[in-house]
Amino acid sequence: MQKKIIYLLFSLLLSIEILLSYNIGNIDNYPENFINNFHFNSTFFIKAIILTIPIYLLLKIALLLINQIRINKTSINNNKSFLLLVFISLTITNLIFLITYFPGSNMNDTLYIINNPIAYSTQHPIFYNLILSIPFKIFYKITSNINISFFIISIIQILFMNAIITYIIYWINKSIHNKILTILTFLYFLLLPIVSNYNSVLIKDSLFSGLLLLHIPIIYNIINNNKSNNKYIFIILLLTVLIRNNGLYIVIFEAIVLSLYTKKNFFIKSLVLIIIINSIPNLILNNKQLFQEKIAIPIQQISYVTKYKENTIANKDKQYLNKIMKINDIKNHYNPYNVDTIKWNSNFNRQYLDKTKKDFLILWVKLLKNNKEEYIKSYLLETYHLWSINEFKTTQSRFLGIDKSDYNETTFNMLENKRVFPKSIHNKLKTYYEKTTIFFNNGTCIWILLFLLTIIINKKKYKYILLFLPFIGLYLTLLISAPISYAFRYMSPILYSLPILIIVTLKINKKSI
Repeated sequence: MQKKIIYLLFSLLLSIEILLSYNIGNIDNYPENFINNFHFNSTFFIKAIILTIPIYLLLKIALLLINQIRINKTSINNNKSFLLLVFISLTITNLIFLITYFPGSNMNDTLYIINNPIAYSTQHPIFYNLILSIPFKIFYKITSNINISFFIISIIQILFMNAIITYIIYWINKSIHNKILTILTFLYFLLLPIVSNYNSVLIKDSLFSGLLLLHIPIIYNIINNNKSNNKYIFIILLLTVLIRNNGLYIVIFEAIVLSLYTKKNFFIKSLVLIIIINSIPNLILNNKQLFQEKIAIPIQQISYVTKYKENTIANKDKQYLNKIMKINDIKNHYNPYNVDTIKWNSNFNRQYLDKTKKDFLILWVKLLKNNKEEYIKSYLLETYHLWSINEFKTTQSRFLGIDKSDYNETTFNMLENKRVFPKSIHNKLKTYYEKTTIFFNNGTCIWILLFLLTIIINKKKYKYILLFLPFIGLYLTLLISAPISYAFRYMSPILYSLPILIIVTLKINKKSI
């Protein structure tokens, strides 16, 4: 009976996703029909219940096929030679990608960070800014060549990322004891062009993905009572926090749950120390993260109401909103899928917002009373690609070359992509990468993880749910504050962790581990 309830719940949730996605449509088209005509009424939920039945049957068939998979205990014997092959092969593959887009790839934020790491520590963690900016400036001083310096930093990141991946493959061979699954994991990282892209592109999401990947063997060892190195665990947790702003919330969530599970105070003590260390630079620099970076959802919900239900906003509240951004500007620039068109608009007064945080939150709660469905619709649109099985969008999802858009300073005038390979090879490689640097969209990744969790719960191997903690934490932070739901870079840790989580789940599905 428990099996049926779990699978029916999964099927019902998936049916709701399908119906909502059908009503919203493609993000390339404005969702006027969903905004004006869709309602959460009894007809919608009846359709969802009916659709649950065929999805449930398909799910049962899929589970029957999965149960046919055999997992034998056969590790790779010559481990050192194999791991050396893994590291060298991955590096060569990544270098081919990097040289195709010599001197590398980036976001425009990368250039701002390199040029002025302190000034941009209100948006990006100061630690990441410094480990990117300082080495770059050192190599530039040595080489006097901005392209070579950029290229060297990209190579260093490739080596770091491949060291992590090689360690993970070593761990799979050692812990899962299956030669085929170990080799398949290696091929996954070797043959997916988007892995080469993220290994080499100079954005904080790449390093963050590698660090979150290292959480899996740490948690696996804890739940299986294997020997753990507390100093190593602390360093990984600390780096996770220092590389991305939402890393702090992920580690808080993870530390609390693991403390409750282990009934030891190591994680709480570590968390307190990590919070103190993370706070020191901000106290010294007197830096605070912009308030707008924490309230993507409220900004979108208020903007939605402003555009479609302005009559529910009191005149006094309109006066307040006009001080942040003119009502007409909000209406003209509101994008249901992207809060950046509001919060990074040149007419958006973020300084005033920072001074009136309490007033903004009071208004947000106040407008909820007469705009419950509007708030729900706005939330679903803003987070659309975080829960919808949809196509992969390339914006802020892959990075093919130097990006200097919106960068107006002259510092990087000489930084540009140059051809290194012979023209015919170069063109073929570029064409190949433009077609193949894709993956599942964010929502599809989450549904795969939910499916894996469903299998684990069904097998009553509840402790293995803890392996998903970093990615549940990541997902929760995105559901609360993701500025662009279709930007895959926010979910890139799933790109690296997915094969490992699938392998562990398959192992659990066959026997106790």
